[in-house]
Amino acid sequence: MEEYVPIAPQTFENNGITYKYDFNILTIEQAELAREVCEFKFNQLQSAPDNFKQVIKSRGAEWLQIAMSYLLRSVKNNKIEPFNKDKAESDTEKFVRTLPVSFMPAIKECINDFFTGIGKTSLSLTLFQNEKKKSGIQTLLPILANLMQTNLKQDAL
Repeated sequence: MEEYVPIAPQTFENNGITYKYDFNILTIEQAELAREVCEFKFNQLQSAPDNFKQVIKSRGAEWLQIAMSYLLRSVKNNKIEPFNKDKAESDTEKFVRTLPVSFMPAIKECINDFFTGIGKTSLSLTLFQNEKKKSGIQTLLPILANLMQTNLKQDAL
């Protein structure tokens, strides 16, 4: 099995504000919050909402910005600040939302790195591919129904 080697720390600077992603300094709180956001989006993909407004209302369309806001740490005077959940949900999220689209590849790289680091690479792959994957139950139920129907027909003969 391949050993995980984190990407080099990524610095995001915009309008005089600086944040940094560094897998090696993430706290458990940061990791759990980011993981939960992405698992929420994954579950939303599995059971599609009735309409797009539900996605907007649930903030599912913002999963990338929200997750990234939990993974970044503020840099002030060349010093990385401690993680603060309240600031992440306000200041950092606002910062991520206003980044130019040219930062998108770096953001995706950080998200992929995070999930690789916690052993959930397939989750980020699914989210970025935006593909719906059926759960095991959704896959097996039609097969089971067909088998039962076939058995009933054979028993009737």
